[in-house]
Formats: sequence, C-alpha cells, structure tokens
Amino acid sequence: MGEINGLAASIKWHYFEAARIDGYSLSRDPLTRRWSVTGEIVSFDPFKLSQSPLRLVVPHKHGQWIWPIVTPVPRRTGRFSAALGPIIPKAPVNVYVDPQTGIRPPPAK
Repeated sequence: MGEINGLAASIKWHYFEAARIDGYSLSRDPLTRRWSVTGEIVSFDPFKLSQSPLRLVVPHKHGQWIWPIVTPVPRRTGRFSAALGPIIPKAPVNVYVDPQTGIRPPPAK
C-alpha cells in the first residue's frame, strides 16, 4: 500500500478554505488503486464544509496535489477519514480563477 504523510493540508470548496488539517496520512489501496485520507481537522467553516465539490489540497515542494473528496466530511474538529477520487493532474499553485466566469485574469503589470 502506498502512503504519504504530512503536517498540513486543507479541504477546499472552490478556492475557499473549508477546513485546515494538521497531521494527515494518504493511503492508496493496491487492489482498488483508490486513495483515502485520515487526519486531524483543527479548524473549519461549517457552511463551506457542507458544500460540494470538496477537494483535498496537499502542498509539496513543487506545487500541490489535489484530490476530490467523494465521501462526507464531518463538520467538527478532530480525527476524520474520507475516500478520495482520482488525483487531479497538474494542479497549479495559487492560481486565481474568477468563480463567476471561470476565467483566469491576466497578470498585474
């Protein structure tokens, strides 16, 4: 089984932070090839955490990994676990996309 451990991650609804996670573990089942996460929710927004779609955002040295969360996430602090969908490839770091239009604005001059 593949495993990734880390100190900090977040759950996002679009570009809003729905929850902050400390001490997470990502596991991949070798038979089903599906990912899951366990961790500690240390802060959250109940409204944002009840929205869809939610994504797990894990920063790393060269950017970030993003997985869709496919099971409900508890709206409370403490330990949690959730099933994840397939990783979203080539997720850019800190790219703002207008939620109304879905368009990325040109860089500031």
